[in-house]
Amino acid sequence: MALTLTYTIGGTVTDISEYVDWKTVSYTESINVPTQLNFSAFNSDAAFPIMVQRGYISLYSTRFERSLFTGFISCQPNVVFKALRPPGVQLFEYKVLCTSDEHLLNLKAVPFIPAFTNQTQGQILSSLADILCPGFYDTSMVASGDIEPYFNYAPQSSWSELAKKFGDGSRYRYKVRDRKIW
Repeated sequence: MALTLTYTIGGTVTDISEYVDWKTVSYTESINVPTQLNFSAFNSDAAFPIMVQRGYISLYSTRFERSLFTGFISCQPNVVFKALRPPGVQLFEYKVLCTSDEHLLNLKAVPFIPAFTNQTQGQILSSLADILCPGFYDTSMVASGDIEPYFNYAPQSSWSELAKKFGDGSRYRYKVRDRKIW
């Protein structure tokens, strides 16, 4: 198989490729919005890991040797009863919805951050990522963008909304994958 799907929770990485119904995998990527990954998995044996909200998912191409998607399970998987397997074990389908790495940034907000003055849009986005999730993201590849003479952070707007506003206004695009922002 040219794709592998892994699930990480509590530092334990589990390859769940054998449980995934690959016909159900859908991947939605657009400019300046978080990427979505949907798939279904079946508990076909006792080793099946029960997936929970905020578990980390990675979709990797072994053919091209690169990540196609990394992100978090954004809501509790929808569990649907499918059948009984011998000897009376229930078979369930787990419908999983995942959002790319910036999902973590969108969940967090800091009530007060001093205004940014005479900084580039890239510096502002990198600083916010470091404030919201210290040490989690690599922001070394973030382009500078336009200079913002004065920018006041509003905690009611998400990090992705701000990145979209800056990217669309400056004709840049952002992407977050493998805990890297670029």
